[in-house]
This record gives sequence, structure tokens and C-alpha cells, in this order.
Amino acid sequence: LVRRERHALGMALAADQGMAAVAIRRSHHIGCLAALVKQAADRGFVAQIHNSDPAGQRVAPYGGTEALFTPNPTAIGYPGPDHPVLVDTCASITTTSMTRQKFAEGQLFDQPWLLDAEGQPTRDPAVLEHREPRGSLQLVGGQDHGHKGFGMALMIEALSQGLSGHGRKDAPRRWGGNVFVQVIDPRAFAWREAFIEQTEYLAERCRANRPIDPARPVRLPGDQAAAGIALAARDGVHYPDLTWNALIRWAEKLGVPLPDPLPEIPR
Repeated sequence: LVRRERHALGMALAADQGMAAVAIRRSHHIGCLAALVKQAADRGFVAQIHNSDPAGQRVAPYGGTEALFTPNPTAIGYPGPDHPVLVDTCASITTTSMTRQKFAEGQLFDQPWLLDAEGQPTRDPAVLEHREPRGSLQLVGGQDHGHKGFGMALMIEALSQGLSGHGRKDAPRRWGGNVFVQVIDPRAFAWREAFIEQTEYLAERCRANRPIDPARPVRLPGDQAAAGIALAARDGVHYPDLTWNALIRWAEKLGVPLPDPLPEIPR
């Protein structure tokens, strides 16, 4: 609730002042960042969010072997002609959630996106979920260019922990995400029309770019999300078996009534 209120406050202040920024300490899991910046982009704003957890240690600094950071997700969204452009990424190649899912399903990653405790690349999620000493998630850029992901991680921690005044120096023991949100109204700069002209021109040039594979033309971040929203509205939401079964177990444990028979869930 607090997070939603701060997000709404940022949009209200940006509409009045042209730009607003909010730092939150000890929040909770903020979910899909793209969904949050989309709320602002749908109203004509540019929004960015950076998130870290001072208590979490899953990603080692570039050149190191000991996990120190969290994946540190970051997102930006801005208006587009048909739907917002939504960039949602993080400082590590893969995420904690994906690692736990792979481990629970007994699967390896397709690529060596993790490091073992000696700093050697591996596909095995067990190095992070089941072994001691633990390994870490590889930074964006991998072994060759991991300094790029390292820089992202430092930037996100500075914005979410430094500006909120709460971080790793406080040695928190419980999960508690820190969040930095910035909302910008293009009217306070070169005006909204100029913003749309520039970003739409670039989008058109990207989509018109000659693709490597003609069957897979260039798409912008947000295209797949828009298609997924339309598909879910038509056919329902896809749940992996692991997630759906967990929801059923918790509903039964907490006494939440379930329809009988259960609805057919798209697989």
C-alpha cells in the first residue's frame, strides 16, 4: 500500500512540478517493475524504478567470488504510439526467482549464467541454492564484460540505498527491498510533442532495421508485454504447474474457498 501511494504521489508531483523522485527503505517485494512504470507511461510520463535488498547477497562484484549484491532490478517506461516502451532488466544475467525455479524443477540453465564458489562459470543452480560455500549469479556482461553489470549494480544501490539512508552498512537481517522511483513529465522539458516525435522516430527506425532473421523482425521492449496482455485478456493467464500447484496448496492451507471443479488453467 505504501509503495502504491508513493508511486501515485510521484506522478502527482511530477504533473505539478515537472519531475519528482521518491526513495523508500525497507519495502517488500515490488513485483514486476515494468507493470509499475507502465502505470506512469500510460498517463504520458517517463518513469524509472531501481530496487535492491540490503540484506540479500546473490551477485558477486566483478572479479570477486563472494556474493554481495542482489540482482538489483531496474526499469524505465515511456509513452509509445500503440503502447508504452518498457525496459525491465537487472544487473545480473538471470534472477533469483529463475534460479530457484530451475533448482526446484531439477533443471540446468541453457547457458553458464552462474559462478561457483571459485568463480568458475556453471549452468547448475545448485551452486546458489544448495551448496556451501555458495556461488553467485553472473553479472550482465559475463566473464568478459561483467564490469558493465557491476556498474549497474553500484548505481542501483546508490540510488535505492544511499538516497534512502539505509543499506548494507546497517547489516539488516530480514528481507526488505529499497526502492528509488523517479517520474518525469516531458512537458517540463522540450514539451510532450517533441518527446513523442523523437521517441517515435527512433522506434520506427528500429523496427525498420534489416533483421538478421526475416522471420524475426526487430521489436521494442514492451511489444511482447502488450501482446501478452492482449492474449491473457482473451485466453486467460498461463500458470506454470509449479506455481499453480503452490497456489492450490496455500489456498487449502489458509482456508481460501476454491471452486469445484477447478477451472481449466491455460498451460
